Amino acid sequence: MIIKERKTQGVPVLVLSGKLDMFAKNAFKEAIEKHVEAHAKRVIIDMKGVSFIDSAGLGALALAVKVFQGMKGSVIVVNPQDAVKSTLQTVNFSKYLSMFQTNEDYTTFSALT
Repeated sequence: MIIKERKTQGVPVLVLSGKLDMFAKNAFKEAIEKHVEAHAKRVIIDMKGVSFIDSAGLGALALAVKVFQGMKGSVIVVNPQDAVKSTLQTVNFSKYLSMFQTNEDYTTFSALT
């Protein structure tokens, strides 16, 4: 997994490429922890390049959601590929995080809130 970072409207964005699986979960957790330590209130996870997510990846994502919710923050997923989106919907992640099909959808949403 390759994790690149940038900011959008002052919000950290983790741009993921590859598989979010048992081999990538620690790198993902470290990237999330960096923003937790910086007291970010939300983080955007761009999953356009993620082709697969397994139970370890789901667990790492669930932990990120739990940590940010504990800080009264949020995790936002944008650009999930169909297979990843289907997996996230199957396990009801939409109850715990916001998911947008495109960056533009998120930008429109964030402008309204």
